[in-house]
Amino acid sequence: MDIVTLPRASLEGFLDRKKSILTFDAAVGFEEYLRKVLTLANEFVPSEAGSILLDDPRVKLHHPEANTLTFVASFGTHADRLTGRRMGIGRGIASHVYRSKAPHLTNHPEGDAFFDPEWDRISEFRTRSLMAIPVLIEGSILGALELVNARAPEGYTEADQRLIELFADYTALSMQSLLDARRASQIAMQDELSTLYNDRYFHYELTHILLRAREAGEDAALLFLDLDRFKTINDSYGHLAGSQCLREVGLLIRDVVRWPGGLLARYGGDEFTIVLPRAGREEAQQVAARVREAVAGHTFLARPLGFSVPILNIRGVIGCSIGIATYRENVVDLPVEAQKDILIREADQDMYRRKGENAGRR
Repeated sequence: MDIVTLPRASLEGFLDRKKSILTFDAAVGFEEYLRKVLTLANEFVPSEAGSILLDDPRVKLHHPEANTLTFVASFGTHADRLTGRRMGIGRGIASHVYRSKAPHLTNHPEGDAFFDPEWDRISEFRTRSLMAIPVLIEGSILGALELVNARAPEGYTEADQRLIELFADYTALSMQSLLDARRASQIAMQDELSTLYNDRYFHYELTHILLRAREAGEDAALLFLDLDRFKTINDSYGHLAGSQCLREVGLLIRDVVRWPGGLLARYGGDEFTIVLPRAGREEAQQVAARVREAVAGHTFLARPLGFSVPILNIRGVIGCSIGIATYRENVVDLPVEAQKDILIREADQDMYRRKGENAGRR
């Protein structure tokens, strides 16, 4: 059975549930997990097609009807036409299951008020029967498991529904275990303040990125970021306000830098690093420009931080200087540990040159 899933980088976001923190390379395990779920569901209740649809926790809203579902894995005729598509929570049996948190079964979809024939048109498929089961963790709805066109001549039965409901419960438990394991593996790598990677993991992963660059004959870029005028925040508003600003900078970097395999870390204090595999200087400069613009244009502390820090709406104070060093320009013929040290040093020195230029403009 051929099962089509979203690519690894796209799947990472769907793991960002409340018990997980960062994106990480083990999302390849999530691909295999989704394939296994659909394979087992099809073994329990043989069907011509099936899909797993999940909401996106990064943009999920409290009211289910305001969210969307994404086909993250599918099998059957033209499954590739469904995988990656989004379904609004308005029409469709899967969206009805998502809203109601209750299973739905039909052997006569043409007369079902919730059935949306648009998906048959997209996949060039004819739905004769359909069963959808909600996927929940601790009562919170994540998405739906959908099977289409039962192999049995009588279509889907209530016994089939009960079986898949039990299977969906097992799926939710195993997904929770996956999320818990993911969280445990990330705690040692995370900077708690910024939610980016910490410097320890940065050094570890940079070594592997440089090794891969050498083996593949590719480039890689390191961006070294230091905040400008950050001391003004601590001096004027206190260290709690400063810590919140660092947290917001981390979130800005995560939002702005959407680079495949990118490594985002807080290096220490008000310094951050960004590693872009397969990027040269031009690409790195484009990313640096977007980050600088985001930081300079952001309004910090636009919401109160408890009783200690009120709304401050700090804008136009904090900026950043970003230095760049690339693998091919600086370190290609050296041992990997020397490559790493020199790359960091070159990016750091370039950052201080930029900081001096910025100070001269003020």
